[in-house]
Amino acid sequence: MDLVIDMDGKHRNFAFWGVYEILRNAFSVPVELFEKSEIVPGREADQEIQRTGVVVYDRSFCKGTDSAL
Repeated sequence: MDLVIDMDGKHRNFAFWGVYEILRNAFSVPVELFEKSEIVPGREADQEIQRTGVVVYDRSFCKGTDSAL
């Protein structure tokens, strides 16, 4: 499973690796984690994501909603 996350380019911090460990332990398949800033627009990885990617969570969908949600 390949996952792309947006951590504002801070992919070398502990939060990134903490997320990786949680996901690696939660799934029974190999997990590769990429920071969004590593994906070059228009290149092969970006094209594959555009073709086959699935949005699991996008915080931009929550903008303008009640902050208590």
